[in-house]
Amino acid sequence: MKNTRILLIQPPLEDFYITSCRTYPLGLAFLAGYLKPHGYDVKIFNALERRQGRQIPVPAEFSAVHKLFSAYGLYSGYKYFGYSGETILRAVKEYDPFLIGINSNCTAYFEQVKKTAQLIKKYVQVPIVIGGHHATVLGPEILQLCPEIDYVVCGEGEIPLLELAGFISGNRSAPPHNILSADFPFNASPESAWPETTPGHDLLNHSRYRLGKKNLVSTAAGRGCSHACTFCGVQKVSGNKMRFRRTDALIEEITDCALKYHVQVINFEDDNLSFSRGWFMDFLARAQEIKNYNIEYCAMNGICADTLDEEIVYSMKQAGFRTLNISLIAESSRLQKQYNRPVNTRHIKNAVTWAKKHDLFTTVYLIIGLPGQTKKEILDTINFVDNLGVLIGPSVFYPVPATVLFEKCVQDGLINRNTWNQFRSTAVSMETEYLNRNDIVECLAKARELNLKKKISL
Repeated sequence: MKNTRILLIQPPLEDFYITSCRTYPLGLAFLAGYLKPHGYDVKIFNALERRQGRQIPVPAEFSAVHKLFSAYGLYSGYKYFGYSGETILRAVKEYDPFLIGINSNCTAYFEQVKKTAQLIKKYVQVPIVIGGHHATVLGPEILQLCPEIDYVVCGEGEIPLLELAGFISGNRSAPPHNILSADFPFNASPESAWPETTPGHDLLNHSRYRLGKKNLVSTAAGRGCSHACTFCGVQKVSGNKMRFRRTDALIEEITDCALKYHVQVINFEDDNLSFSRGWFMDFLARAQEIKNYNIEYCAMNGICADTLDEEIVYSMKQAGFRTLNISLIAESSRLQKQYNRPVNTRHIKNAVTWAKKHDLFTTVYLIIGLPGQTKKEILDTINFVDNLGVLIGPSVFYPVPATVLFEKCVQDGLINRNTWNQFRSTAVSMETEYLNRNDIVECLAKARELNLKKKISL
């Protein structure tokens, strides 16, 4: 009997911290949801289900920033998060798949992707494919660096992975589209399985995903982004055209999660949930029709404040949203223009006013350490958000490969394009003519201090 088993793996990672409620393997769930109706048996192994970190030595390249974190009372130490390699290998052997897929979204965490692939291939000869943003933009380098990886998906993965599974199993003679491999030439195609895919939530252990004491599921309503922010890499995977799922399919997914898995929180991982006012208002109206399920909605990635008005915010509250996450990036109009940001301080002020009126707990995100940003501009942004009386959401800038800003940073000598493990917020690896590492960590600590004064902890 032909083997139809595909194992999808979310690998471990090493860092100073993780946000446990953000470990839901949504990308893998979408892949599984697309593969299963086509006759494949799919299992998801999320190594990050084991959320408790194990203290490990701080790598030499992070020793300087670790001392700063300790001095400012930020992160306590460097940790390994996830199940051990031995546990992953045991899962592979027990399931005996004919194809393994590994998520490789963040460039900084590729080392654990590589170690996972190497460990598997040492004991089991099974084809390995990876996908995600990192895989999409650095595919040739990955294949050269890690020969244990056989295939790299470029872009959205549903159709390429289905075609690859058919190619490997002998059900398809033509090479798959949008996959890099030494076995066949690259065959580009813009075709996408979105928006008809529903995530395979049934493959996950829902007791492992919680927001506070409530069961949580993450999903996405749309893909793509028409904005041109120079630091963002979303378009590299999902393109620059917004596409949304049918609202009835989304409502069916939500009610299914509530009934089968007792889910109480739905988190949208969208970057542009409210981009289409008509679509969003239709969804909010439909969500109000199922309020008897007591579902709480949130959008942790943030909602674009320039797309909001009071009617939308009111409807969000009525539908079940209790929080509003919006992104300013920087108060400076100069920086907003420089980085092609569509949101300004007026948008933020309006959104906060409406959110307070309709009792939505609000977080405003900002970035610390952008090239060209001064310490005064960072502190001005922090104080601006603090004076709004909302939670400050600070994030240290890190360059995302293949973005406009990444290439500019390489050109200006601010980063080395090959130091992959440095491309994360906690590395605080990029110093500029206006900011050194101490300035950046000091501003981060300042934002945390102001939040604590409100008796709120990030």
